[in-house]
Amino acid sequence: MNILVPLHGKLNFQHQLKIITRLVIALVSVMLAVIAGTFIFSMNDESIGRGTVEGLRNYDMKSSVKSRIAKIHFRDGDQVKKGVVMLELDSSDLRDAIENVTSSIRELEAELGVKLAELELLKHNPLPAEYRHTKIALEESRLRLATSQAELNAYKALRKRGVVAELDYNRHEMEVTRNKMELEKLQNDYATLSSGLATKIIAQAEAGIELLKIRIENKRKELISLNEKMSEYRFVAPEDGQIAYIPTKIGTYVEPGMSVIQYAAGNGRKFVAYIDEVEIFKIEENQSVRIASSQYSIYEYGYFGGEVMYISELPQERAGRMYYPVYIKITHSPENLTLRLGSSGEARISTGRDRIIRTIMGTNRKRRSGK
Repeated sequence: MNILVPLHGKLNFQHQLKIITRLVIALVSVMLAVIAGTFIFSMNDESIGRGTVEGLRNYDMKSSVKSRIAKIHFRDGDQVKKGVVMLELDSSDLRDAIENVTSSIRELEAELGVKLAELELLKHNPLPAEYRHTKIALEESRLRLATSQAELNAYKALRKRGVVAELDYNRHEMEVTRNKMELEKLQNDYATLSSGLATKIIAQAEAGIELLKIRIENKRKELISLNEKMSEYRFVAPEDGQIAYIPTKIGTYVEPGMSVIQYAAGNGRKFVAYIDEVEIFKIEENQSVRIASSQYSIYEYGYFGGEVMYISELPQERAGRMYYPVYIKITHSPENLTLRLGSSGEARISTGRDRIIRTIMGTNRKRRSGK
């Protein structure tokens, strides 16, 4: 028994098959065209990284002493001129030390004035009172000894004849002994003078003055050192710029090495973008950058323009991955907007054009390395 298939059903199936076949052929053709296009055509390539806004030149000003904050003259975001004191630490102990050294210098200088005046007097009459008339006294002593000795000899002859009493003789004998002792002392004093006592006294006084001058000079050096140390208690703007961070509470204690002020100097801003290590090979200096700031909507204000200045040689670990800091100079601000220091954003670095397939596959590493 033969089964009859309607003719119009068979025609519909063939028509549908033709349509499907054409669609498959068209889809394959499109796919082949797309694949061919990836080999033939090129596209703009970008590397994207998030980061923050910084000054062109940044100063992280740290304390070198242990103290507490005594005065705060500015706040975050304030513009500051070069040389202006921004913050002061308590330096009362140092000021006391400076005052003590200053007082010591005044006392030593007064003592030096007295010593100099005494030296002038010594130059006119350097010998002590007991030495000043030694030569004259020596001649007089010799004369007295000779006279007393002659009297003693006369009394000795008279005593033998029994003319004078023994007591008178003993008295003259004691006088001779006393004159001998006095003469001996004066002879020793004269010998001392002859050896240059006056010169030695003046030299000793001059040596004392020189030692005093050295002590004063050492104290002055100490005072200079203390005054220089005073600069460690003041934080001065190194150049015109803007304060990125400064404490707000007086009395806060700081330790040596602690960051106290973060300061951004120079006209303009830079953006530090962190690029994944697998992408960093594509980054070069002077590449153009588009920056989307978290401060401003890109739909309302658009992008900030920039240019790659340089790339850090050392990567940093962030969230378990390695990223290279890329420093971008901000060259254009839409509607003259100002970016806040420390604000975040996203940088899109234009790394040039390349075959679509190589950009997709990441094989433009070879293009960059010249292979």
